[in-house]
Amino acid sequence: MSPSSHETGFALAEALVAAVLGLLVVGAALGWLVRQSTQAESHPDRADLQQRARAAGDILSRELGSAGAWEVLGGAVPAMACCVPVVQPRRLGAVSPDPPGTARSDAITVVRVRDLAVAARLAQPFAGDTAWLEPDRACGVDPACGIGVDDHLLLFEPGGGHDFFLAAPPVGSALALTPRQPSAPVAMYQPEAVVVPVETRTLYFDASAHQLRMYDGYQSDVPVIDNVSALAFEYWGTRAAPARARLEDADSCWFDAAGNVRHGRGATGSSDPDVRIDPAEFQDGPWCGAGDNRFDADLLRIRRIRASIRLRAGDQARGRGSGFADSGTARSVDRLVPDLEVSIDVAPRALSFD
Repeated sequence: MSPSSHETGFALAEALVAAVLGLLVVGAALGWLVRQSTQAESHPDRADLQQRARAAGDILSRELGSAGAWEVLGGAVPAMACCVPVVQPRRLGAVSPDPPGTARSDAITVVRVRDLAVAARLAQPFAGDTAWLEPDRACGVDPACGIGVDDHLLLFEPGGGHDFFLAAPPVGSALALTPRQPSAPVAMYQPEAVVVPVETRTLYFDASAHQLRMYDGYQSDVPVIDNVSALAFEYWGTRAAPARARLEDADSCWFDAAGNVRHGRGATGSSDPDVRIDPAEFQDGPWCGAGDNRFDADLLRIRRIRASIRLRAGDQARGRGSGFADSGTARSVDRLVPDLEVSIDVAPRALSFD
């Protein structure tokens, strides 16, 4: 008996078609898996990039926003933002400082009053060795006003003269001070000059290491963000002399004791809109202070800082093209993680009031 038609099986052509279709399905599935695996490899780089962007924003916002002091315990002395620049576009400190008049786009130094610090005044002229403090009710029974060994101190006068010192152990209200900067301090500070514990922070871009680094003005210089491609700071401020620099019965960098502008520009108020300050304006005078801490009076005009930082992924997640400031070694489009740029505007409270 001949077999029935439904028992004849598959023809060779049908088997080949089925095999090809099966291979196509398996190939597509394997290709999808490979792409997913490659993309999955980039997930840690993307997550790391986002995390570093958040950290960079937090660090820049916190450090820039702390510049100056809007309130000094005791209240009898002027806040230092009236008289000295608490924001400067240069590296400041004992190690490799930039010279006065430097205006870098990739570095910024902020000066802030130490937490719970009390400002005091000089009781006698100071010529660079021992400072005698005027008793102040805000200091209580402590004649040294809470100043301790190795504290970083800013000594400043209304006219803009200022220097940074390190404190030796106090003896009563007498402080032995060592200059923190390489050169000699101002020749003589008169009584009523202000002494206050401070902290300085320089944020700058280390191009060779691709890092955002922070320097404390003395010995600590540490990386805070890795894989940085660029860092830039821009400045906005008053059109002319800031009103906060006008003091009663004392000459300041911008005004004389009668309130007249000393450098040919009218005073501005807190309601005036900010204008962008060209870095060249920080280099052409008029000048205040002396020595390593000589500064352009236009630095006192600053009200707001814009910080922009460009972050990159690791080498294996970078390629070539406009999305990458620095080329990498990625061989697959699915592996690429473009650079991420973060920009923030910070208006330090100490600089927001005129």
